[in-house]
Amino acid sequence: MSRTPCVYNVPMALNPSLTHTDGLDPAFAAARNKRHAFESEKYIVGPMPALEFTETFLPIPKHDRRGQLSSRDAFKAVPNNASDPADIYKPLTRALNKHTKLKSRCPGFAFNYTFERNIRPARVGYAKPHICCFSTENAVTVRRADRASRVELGYAELFIEIKPDPSADYFTDPPSRATGAQYSEHDFIAEFDTEGEGDEAARALGLHIAFVAEVFARQHRHTLFTISMSGSFARLIRWDRAGCVVSTAFDIRDYPDVLLDFFWRFSQSSHVGRGHDLSVCMATAAEEAHFRDAIREHIRQQLEVDGDNLEQAMVAHYYPGHVTAMHVLCDSTSPSADSLSRFIVSRPVVSPLVTGGRGTRGFWALDIRTGFVVFLKDTWWSQSRARELEGDLLQRFNDLDVRNTPRLVAHGYVPDQVPEGSRTIYDYKLQITESDSYTQAWWACLVNEQEVHLHRRHHYRIITTPVGHGLSTVKSTEELLYATYDVFLAMRDAFNKDLGLHRDISESNIILVKEPDRTVRKGYLIDWDASDGVDEAGNSLQAGRAGTWAFMSIRMLNMKYSHSKQSFQDDMESLLYVVLYCALHYLPHNLTPDHLSSILRALYSTPSDTTHGGSEKYTNSAFRKYTKDVQFGSPALHEWLNTVMDYHSPPDELKEAYADKWTDPDHLDAFWAGFLRTRTLERNDRVEHAVSMSEFYDFDSITTSTHRSVHTTSPVKHPADEPAHASAPPAKRARRSSVDGPAPVGTRRSERIRQQAKRPQKEAPLAAKSTRNARSAVSVQRQARGRPSRK
Repeated sequence: MSRTPCVYNVPMALNPSLTHTDGLDPAFAAARNKRHAFESEKYIVGPMPALEFTETFLPIPKHDRRGQLSSRDAFKAVPNNASDPADIYKPLTRALNKHTKLKSRCPGFAFNYTFERNIRPARVGYAKPHICCFSTENAVTVRRADRASRVELGYAELFIEIKPDPSADYFTDPPSRATGAQYSEHDFIAEFDTEGEGDEAARALGLHIAFVAEVFARQHRHTLFTISMSGSFARLIRWDRAGCVVSTAFDIRDYPDVLLDFFWRFSQSSHVGRGHDLSVCMATAAEEAHFRDAIREHIRQQLEVDGDNLEQAMVAHYYPGHVTAMHVLCDSTSPSADSLSRFIVSRPVVSPLVTGGRGTRGFWALDIRTGFVVFLKDTWWSQSRARELEGDLLQRFNDLDVRNTPRLVAHGYVPDQVPEGSRTIYDYKLQITESDSYTQAWWACLVNEQEVHLHRRHHYRIITTPVGHGLSTVKSTEELLYATYDVFLAMRDAFNKDLGLHRDISESNIILVKEPDRTVRKGYLIDWDASDGVDEAGNSLQAGRAGTWAFMSIRMLNMKYSHSKQSFQDDMESLLYVVLYCALHYLPHNLTPDHLSSILRALYSTPSDTTHGGSEKYTNSAFRKYTKDVQFGSPALHEWLNTVMDYHSPPDELKEAYADKWTDPDHLDAFWAGFLRTRTLERNDRVEHAVSMSEFYDFDSITTSTHRSVHTTSPVKHPADEPAHASAPPAKRARRSSVDGPAPVGTRRSERIRQQAKRPQKEAPLAAKSTRNARSAVSVQRQARGRPSRK
């Protein structure tokens, strides 16, 4: 383990079979990357002038630079344009690592071209960044690691991704002397001459974002810096859970001092300044042993297993040698070292696989104070997205005796680092996102013709009990219907006692807990951070969708109602879809793997264009298109599903009799409670269905191609029901620039970029030959903008 206070190479959550990392199947990499690129336009802010970027995000006091190697001709060996990324990343790596006995360019760090540390470098599902920066200590660890591992992203301090052609840049800056008004009208997303060029640039961006998401998942970080290269042009990027800030592009051949100033500042910054979360540290050997024994005993009680089965179940929560201590600031009124509680964790049960949003990790944890096993949720909370902290809500639920919801142990914000002795948290900073602070900056451009709006997020941890297993572990028809009825009671109590809606009823937000008074495990409704209060009509206070797409109601998926307010009936419908989903996945029925796969895809898959959906759910609701031919092994389950589906959408012969069966939850409550009292339900009838993956498989994720721009991946082929424009940002239509006038007819974008690089007029931050002169130019440029504020 590293001797630094940072925690590296943390475990990620495993898939349900505990065989490999969850969510990173190489077969679906291309589809994930397309989704990343599609979503990114909601959170990209730019272009921030490059020198302002380094001064803002890597501030260091006046520092002795006598140890800094000269920038003169530093990158002269890097070509402006290349046919292969290696022609750029190899000379760039050599230049960054260059040093003398007393001088270097990024002291304490080493740059390796990690793209080649790969067993399948031509396959996007196995791709690694072209260059990673490691501490010199960690560089040795990485070199010794198995090339088939993903250890590089567990130790990377930053990475550099290469596109060999300048024309492949996904972004485009305003003209060098644009006014403030022209900045506010400029679109930061580049125009491409062909759809193929646009798709290629989008794939490169999606891959870059995938690496960022994986670094965040494999390390404890609040911030990450990366660099995107297009030919010899570089962009600096800073990522946090609100979004990312992208710098202007600059040619490292002409302005090596800009890039080297960034790396010098990076090397001189603190661990916190480089993005590490120092509220997490390695546990002691005694703490690890205590954690291991407590987790083993809790699993034994919950699953009633022993021997090899017990040790196998341990893998989901414990990774030997990778046990850490997380700290939670429990008293915000008197924040000090005494306000911090310490919890021991190892492998999470859920890892974040996207860059923005809540970035939630969930752990089985050991409470050092009590010795009890608890659940720790590590997340990024947005006040604009939630009416209150989840911990405050759960405390009120506990006081009101809302059934089948978690009990609060502790909760609080996360400081940058753990204070020592009597020092207060005020001596440090709480972890809060910064990208949201720059959406109204003078240089912030439109993104895909829209202004970008980000939500500030606070790093937040909440600890609860009881601790159980996910609904995906359901053992029987009996357990499924009893546990989901428990959840229905939790929904009703929250609504009746606290005027609240959960708004994210899904399989992953229900846990099963073994309790002494039950023959089957009890269901608990967890993750209330998307919940909302209700108005006088019983609808949510906030309008718009919330929740998990697969289980969302037909009404909320309909574009016509997507900005309406959710209701209790929407949550009821989501619970119906949860029961059906689990029945299809885990209980006996007559479907073949192909037929099962087609139903799951129709009813539960997220479409590529998430602006609307729900048509197949509606078709099934109205005509039972997908469920009418399903025969479940349990006659009682078959009866329950048909009855509840009739309540939700009654056939013509029942419309009058069932007119209020769905609008009044008392009817469903009475039916469900009576059903459980009067039916004998099957026990231990779980079935592991073989689901055909042919409809989900993305063959492009493992297809080798000779394309030269992005990790040699092939152009993406779309299935017949997935139009190309729905899954990745298309090549933007060529349009006249309000500043430059029409582009030369018949000139390819790559040629225009080469021509622009030859022009004597440069962007102000890059116009000076020294850092000092460049800073002066930036200052003059800022004063001259006169950019009007946005309304």
